[in-house]
Amino acid sequence: MPRGLSLVFDTNIFVYWALDHPRFGDSCEKIIRRVEDGDILGFIPFVVANELLHRMMIAETISRGFASNGPLAVNLLKHDSTITRKLSIPWKIYRELTRMNFTIIEGYLGTNRRYVCAIQKIFSSGKRCGNCLMRTETFHT
Repeated sequence: MPRGLSLVFDTNIFVYWALDHPRFGDSCEKIIRRVEDGDILGFIPFVVANELLHRMMIAETISRGFASNGPLAVNLLKHDSTITRKLSIPWKIYRELTRMNFTIIEGYLGTNRRYVCAIQKIFSSGKRCGNCLMRTETFHT
């Protein structure tokens, strides 16, 4: 990917990076580091940041033995607020992301015109915006 490229990142890129996915972890690490180094411009829709935190909460809930699978972890997190206070990985990852050079785009597609305008601005700017790391699931209404 050429220097100066603008990319909108989807949740999976960060999940693979955070959990050191055996197949995709290294390539996700490299692209995230390029944003951190200022080589490329990285954008994170606010909903992606939220989804990342949610997924990391589920992963840590399972890894710490509070639940044995995703649905049980979600149910536990909904009904037992003490579990959230015992988690640390989601907050560590979020703090790390905020220290990097990512721009977090606030709002939701369909409900916030400013968000839509921000996405349009990224793609219509003078910057080249090639293979964006974004999937349609990124946008929720």
